[in-house]
Amino acid sequence: MRSLASISLVLFSILPAFYNISQSVAVQFSDVAEFYEFGKQIVFQVKIISDEQIKEVNLFLEPEGQETRIETIQVNQQGEIIYAYDLEKNPLRPFTHVTYWYRVITSKDAKYYSSKNTFDYLDNRFDWQDLENNQFHVYWYQGDLSFGQMVLNVAQAGLKSAQMYLKAYPPTPLRIFVYANTTDLQSALQLSQQSWIAGHANPDLGIILVSIPQGPEQRLELERQVPHEIVHILQYQKLGDSYQNLPVWLIEGTASLAELYPNPDYQWVLERTASQNALIPFSNLCLVFPQEASGAFLAYAQSTSFVRYLYQKFGVTKMDELMKNYQDGFGCEQGVETTFGVSLKQLESSWQREVLGIDSHLLALQNLAPYLLLAIALLFPPIIFSVQSSKKSGDGKSL
Repeated sequence: MRSLASISLVLFSILPAFYNISQSVAVQFSDVAEFYEFGKQIVFQVKIISDEQIKEVNLFLEPEGQETRIETIQVNQQGEIIYAYDLEKNPLRPFTHVTYWYRVITSKDAKYYSSKNTFDYLDNRFDWQDLENNQFHVYWYQGDLSFGQMVLNVAQAGLKSAQMYLKAYPPTPLRIFVYANTTDLQSALQLSQQSWIAGHANPDLGIILVSIPQGPEQRLELERQVPHEIVHILQYQKLGDSYQNLPVWLIEGTASLAELYPNPDYQWVLERTASQNALIPFSNLCLVFPQEASGAFLAYAQSTSFVRYLYQKFGVTKMDELMKNYQDGFGCEQGVETTFGVSLKQLESSWQREVLGIDSHLLALQNLAPYLLLAIALLFPPIIFSVQSSKKSGDGKSL
């Protein structure tokens, strides 16, 4: 058995090695902090203590669901850094989880990294209240506790409605942020070019944003917006990132179907537009909807009616097959033809005839009418001239 003295000798012999290791850490990071003004800037603060001259400092910024960003920043003679990151030029998605860390390169080209730090990028312009159950966590800044409970109740009913079309489950808890008006929501999303947007989902983050003004139609707006956005969450849960391979008319049409309070103006605008022969071909709604409000409204109305028609005609199982084909990479028109055995244009004609009462043959004749009139206008004068010439020629012979 080793004596206590020999054990002590061994311990003292290895202590210098640990001491040298601790001394080899030439760079230390302290006073690490961040402060942000939503939509404006994030101020990063850190103090760097280094035994070697600092040649370069980098800030690594990793917002959840977005690519990592690298900033080269300046350090003063005291090793202090106060760096303002411009959120107007480099926006972050609201309510995302952000990770950041620092790298120091010394004059000897040695690299040192700080530990990783995290914060939640919340919309701190408002004083949020919150309420939750086992499925949803809702936040709002205008209204009382009863309003928060109403949001929870509508979310529960909206989930049941959404699952009639999509057999999927949302992340737990699903967070819902309720803005008091579209202006606040659009400024949070920086969507100044699409002023008609009232709700938005970040499916990969499990976040829903809606805008619900106070007034007599408050609950109706909740019953329209919340189920709609829940469908987008379920689409992502069912298909992952490839849910974006679905045509936009299918993504938005399915979401609109789940609304507890359907938009009453959709049928009116469909009938009026159909009578004017001004419907948008669905081949034009595969990748994007129009950005102007009137065009977007018509696109939503058409997509809702068309997708409802497909569910009623083919059923949930066949619609699941359609989504699976898109998930596997089929194109917009190819997915329809592979699933249903008819082209998108043929399905569109059937929908127009069976739902809107449009006779496709009559519609084709109406479309050809201007060309037929032009042909008659071009051909009629030569025919008259030929007849008159024949008459004159005949008159000459009789003489």
